[in-house]
Amino acid sequence: MDGLTKTVAFRVEPGQWVNFERVAAANGVETAELLRELVAHSDSIFRAIKT
Repeated sequence: MDGLTKTVAFRVEPGQWVNFERVAAANGVETAELLRELVAHSDSIFRAIKT
């Protein structure tokens, strides 16, 4: 592989994922919860762009 972690929808650099986990821990939330929030905000941004 090319040094990136593959997911179904996108690829994440391992170092960036570690930073994401640190942000979640610093805010007292689970990584999955923070990821859900990110996806929800991204979805609403894309919907706004389409309209």
